[in-house]
Amino acid sequence: MQNGPVIPKKRLVTHLTKVTDNVLDWSKLERDSEAICRPIYLDMPTVCESLLMLPPNREDEAEVELMVVVSPDVPHLLFPDEAYMQRILMNLLSNALKLTRTGYMLLLVEIQNGNLVATIKDTGCGIPSSFLPDLFEPFKQAQTRGTQRGTGF
Repeated sequence: MQNGPVIPKKRLVTHLTKVTDNVLDWSKLERDSEAICRPIYLDMPTVCESLLMLPPNREDEAEVELMVVVSPDVPHLLFPDEAYMQRILMNLLSNALKLTRTGYMLLLVEIQNGNLVATIKDTGCGIPSSFLPDLFEPFKQAQTRGTQRGTGF
């Protein structure tokens, strides 16, 4: 007997292939080489909802409800790089889930001033305001209550 949703193997393989391609592209960026952009038309509501099927780093004891809201002003079809879009959204969810043990996580995707904006709202402990200037520095982590997890990538 299996607990939780069953994810088709083909979908997992496709996801892992995209992650591997993304890591290779990231290493090219690190070497100051030209990164490869693979834009395709994406249905944003479908992309966001698919993230609920592959919850990142979810531990069995975590009782967190995952929700997605895509604002009606977001065009259904956008032309981003699919791997990067999924990586960004998955990283946001993964980071929030690490420190959200109970309650909810909400992925909100909307248009603000002509830009696509993804926001995570959750019942986790949050990021200390003193850490915000270092938020995007590699290998840095905020000191939070509870078990520290991750590498700060």
